[in-house]
Amino acid sequence: VVAVSRTRTQRAWIKDLVRLTEEEGPLERAALLHSHNLPAVSTYAEMLGDQLPSEHEVVMTSPVIGTHTGPNGIGIATVRKNWRD
Repeated sequence: VVAVSRTRTQRAWIKDLVRLTEEEGPLERAALLHSHNLPAVSTYAEMLGDQLPSEHEVVMTSPVIGTHTGPNGIGIATVRKNWRD
């Protein structure tokens, strides 16, 4: 787990995560991750729109990840379309 920014509101950190995800794209596969925060991960998915592959997973993180992110964290695991290049 690596902190890439510090924001104070949920809306702001979701926007940061959307920006970072767009920089990773285009995506072949994705898993949206959350630690007991399904509403925020749903908002994140909506904000990603077409950037998010149509087939993606929503996964609750393990306590190991939750120890680092704290409660209500969200994230994404991605595979780029050009990952073989």
